[in-house]
Amino acid sequence: AVPSLIDAANHNDWWIRDSAIETLGDIGKDASSSMSTLLNALNDSSLQVRRHASEAIGLVANKNSDNPTDGLIDTLNDPDDVIRRNTVLSLAKIGPEAETAVPKLMEALDDSDRYVRGKSLEALNRIGTSASTELLISHLMRSRWCDITNKESLY
Repeated sequence: AVPSLIDAANHNDWWIRDSAIETLGDIGKDASSSMSTLLNALNDSSLQVRRHASEAIGLVANKNSDNPTDGLIDTLNDPDDVIRRNTVLSLAKIGPEAETAVPKLMEALDDSDRYVRGKSLEALNRIGTSASTELLISHLMRSRWCDITNKESLY
């Protein structure tokens, strides 16, 4: 089904493209030959297609597919919080191969969306390099202080 879904991901109707991208993600690692199609879908005119592409990439990525990390990094700046959340989760699933995303994940620790911030911590942990671990611990040490605690309100 993967070749047919790749063809459908280029259809004129956004609904068909979206269904194809979502289904490729559902297939998972067996759809690794669709990685370039999924990466292209990150630039689709449809928000829904882009949302599903940012999620599907993490589900499909494996050691036999092209490393999608560089293609995902730019979506960490997307104005849509769902795309940013899906991207961070995809980077977490990619794990150590997503090492080049560490600087952008550090920026994402200040994202306006709390889920993006939280999942960025998870992604840094799963990347698991000495650099990502050091940055993760450093961030956690700084963030342990409650910014609303003061002399008048200790709890």
